[in-house]
Amino acid sequence: MTTCTQGSSSAAWGEVLVFREAERLISRRYLGGEHVLYPHSARVLHEVLEQLAESKKICQTMIDRRPPKSDEGLLRWVLGEPTQESLDPPAVPLEDLTEKSPDTGRAARSLAEQYVLIGRAEALDALGERDAGVRLVEDWLRSRD
Repeated sequence: MTTCTQGSSSAAWGEVLVFREAERLISRRYLGGEHVLYPHSARVLHEVLEQLAESKKICQTMIDRRPPKSDEGLLRWVLGEPTQESLDPPAVPLEDLTEKSPDTGRAARSLAEQYVLIGRAEALDALGERDAGVRLVEDWLRSRD
């Protein structure tokens, strides 16, 4: 596998997908399908995913097409002009470059559970039941150990 597929952009991409799936689960279960995020936040989240995907494509392109060694070849490569030096076959097998969507189900359910629990604890606190909210969180933390 390439460093692009194992890099931080892939990790961030997976985290954003988990967050988006958790938002969808909460929306469906507790809000009758209404969106949890404000429209602007949803757009920003979508744009982040697009930017991460574009960063990954750029990284893969750089691995695919190593720059030429000569100064003249490098200049032509940067300008996008074909050179004899840059006609090498891809350094990475094509199957390694295909986008694989991570399995977000379990992580998204766990994240949604955490958000709902925090929301319940905050609601109890707002109702003057701070101790009940603290016990709720403590019990949940103990159950995860």
